[in-house]
Amino acid sequence: MKVQGTKLGLSCPVGQIATTENGKVVCVDYATTAKNLLGATCSIDSDCKFTWMTCQGSKCVVKSTRRQGDKGDTCTGNSVDDAANTSKTCNSGLQCTPKDATSSVCYEIKFNNENEACNTKDDTNLIINACKPGFVCLSNVCKPITIVKQGLSCVDFPQTQKLCDTNLICRKASATASGNTCEKYADWDQYCDSDTTCLMGGMHYGSLTTCAMNVCKRKYEKKDGETCEKNIECYSGYCTVVSASCNSGNACPTYDGNFGCACGGSITTTGSNGTCVASCQGFATDLQACLWNNYYNDMSTVVPSLSTLGYSQIIDTSASAFSKCKEEYAHLYTCLKNNLSAAGIKNHGTLDTTIVDLATSTTPTPKYTRPIQRSSSVSVVASMMLIIVAIVLIMF
Repeated sequence: MKVQGTKLGLSCPVGQIATTENGKVVCVDYATTAKNLLGATCSIDSDCKFTWMTCQGSKCVVKSTRRQGDKGDTCTGNSVDDAANTSKTCNSGLQCTPKDATSSVCYEIKFNNENEACNTKDDTNLIINACKPGFVCLSNVCKPITIVKQGLSCVDFPQTQKLCDTNLICRKASATASGNTCEKYADWDQYCDSDTTCLMGGMHYGSLTTCAMNVCKRKYEKKDGETCEKNIECYSGYCTVVSASCNSGNACPTYDGNFGCACGGSITTTGSNGTCVASCQGFATDLQACLWNNYYNDMSTVVPSLSTLGYSQIIDTSASAFSKCKEEYAHLYTCLKNNLSAAGIKNHGTLDTTIVDLATSTTPTPKYTRPIQRSSSVSVVASMMLIIVAIVLIMF
């Protein structure tokens, strides 16, 4: 079934996708479009449109596991080999490195002792030299590191040979502290001065953590009426400028992209009046936190894009992500369906059965789920290994 759709951003209701025909935007069934694209001819991944599809052998197929190469194998980093449906990356302990002007191969990373070479490579034996844990590379030579205990003054690694002890980072311990000392990561609701100083900081939680008003919080966590400085603090996705508090009001700010502006049923011409679509960021973050807590690191193909929806909707209920976080998916799709409907973008015809099953409850319930610290903690050894590999990547 085709119905006249909308023009910008959140352009069609849940379960449908926008496409342009004869100068107008129409909404078509999601499931029908997906089934028609599977097996269709393609040249590149984007021809397959859906985030969970890839172009393999000139056909659109569901993404599969990527191959990893051994020492000496040719590689192309994360780029995809269409014929084999693989990305030519390297196995653990190896690094895809240019060998000459035309090719890259998997090099072994060799970790050396004090006064041995580092940040250099041997093209004959396919070796990249780095330092063992406990050493830092200074002027291409490995030098021992001084471990600094909790509460003592510190300077950032690797500019000098100092490094904070296990599970400590260099940060301000409080708002009144005169300088940085080696401290534990700030826990939930403790003082912080940046996202990365929070417990297992933002990058470790898949960008789910934020330093809000110098306190560690989950992104999109604060309830209506709580004091805020930025949209990202509020479950509603909206921090009012006037009262500096979280608000579920259907305002249409031009920053952060948390509210969509859609033009229900408009012809695709400029100058059309739009309508605001309220945010579902809080429910989306509940889902992301649930996925993280179930050990999903890459959520890009299992969480719908709130700004465009369309081809990012997921209908594969056989995936383990659904069995682990079905309630969170239901709440998110229900929020999207309700907010689009409230903005005048109502569902037309029959939605795909899978998505209808997910969007069942009339009023979804916020869960405010926080990401947990996983059992494997950050250690000096792990931190140093990451830093060393990062330096090697920058050099080569």
